[in-house]
Amino acid sequence: MTRHAFLVYANRSGSTLLAAQLSQRIAPEQMLVIPEFRLLEYLFHIGDAKARALSPSAIALMIEHDHQVEANLGVSRDELMATLRGTIGQGIRVKLEKVLQAYRAKNGPSPEPEVVLWKWGNAATYVHEIGKLFPEAKFVHAVRDGRAVVNSLLRSESPYFAGEDLARGSTLHAVHHWKSALRRNTRPRRAGLELLEVRFGDLVEAPKEVCDSVENFLGLAGEPSKQHNDATFKVSGTEERIHRLVNESPRSERIDGWQAELAEWRCFVVEHDAGRELEAWRYELRPTDVSLVRRLTWLGRAQIERLVGSLMWAIRRARRYGARLTFRLVGLRIRAWLASRDTGVDRSFSMNTTD
Repeated sequence: MTRHAFLVYANRSGSTLLAAQLSQRIAPEQMLVIPEFRLLEYLFHIGDAKARALSPSAIALMIEHDHQVEANLGVSRDELMATLRGTIGQGIRVKLEKVLQAYRAKNGPSPEPEVVLWKWGNAATYVHEIGKLFPEAKFVHAVRDGRAVVNSLLRSESPYFAGEDLARGSTLHAVHHWKSALRRNTRPRRAGLELLEVRFGDLVEAPKEVCDSVENFLGLAGEPSKQHNDATFKVSGTEERIHRLVNESPRSERIDGWQAELAEWRCFVVEHDAGRELEAWRYELRPTDVSLVRRLTWLGRAQIERLVGSLMWAIRRARRYGARLTFRLVGLRIRAWLASRDTGVDRSFSMNTTD
């Protein structure tokens, strides 16, 4: 039976590079890497019991709101809905196995893999639920220097929201994302599950050795990893511009490139806010020889940047989703009212309602 593992990470930590390298070096009959998509989180967020009670309309709504599913899995929403329609009354594990079947069918015939590695940054948030549903689960944690992560988040435009960087225009938002990911992604070990940490620097400098360590950690039999030309993991066209270097050989200058790109004041803010975490992960702090006034100015600038960035992010989201959400809620209330007239029962919309 196929075993399940999860790749966890902070955004821009090299998880896509790791997924691509594993896919290139480990045969698909041994391991299949599944690209990230939001339906995973939607299902685990409501839990297994409620997932069993999901109606077809509730599943369709989840799929509709997953902006990654078509681009990353290569499976249309209609195809995925047709696949999941047969899982009504069944739990998360069955639903994910059906998604896996659809992905394998859509991306060419492949043998059933020994291990499926789900690329899902937030998986450790649901470690206890995962442990119950997937007792064999293991976790691979992609780790990168927080300053490099912040630099990359600030310089990367969201592939799904034009004109918006992945840091929401805020150094503090980016560093808090990295810190919270570090805390979250150590939960599997505290929960008694196996966790392997993969550092970005090791991956860039010695990709074969890193892939061998992951292969051994996942308990895959066979020869040591080697290059495969028919890699199954591919970056979608939608996300291609933020992963331009994934298909190239790893280059060592990517490890410390942030030092020439991250502004001095931003670097200070990151080290001031996350210095303890950086040192705990053995990342050396840069010496800072600036006046107290300048330090306070930089910290104030970061707070203002965060406030403005959060406000602009909220405005953009309101413009994008406000009208759509309003029309949807009005439509759902009208449907509920019409249904109550027909049946005499007030049926309000619920993600748990069984059709």
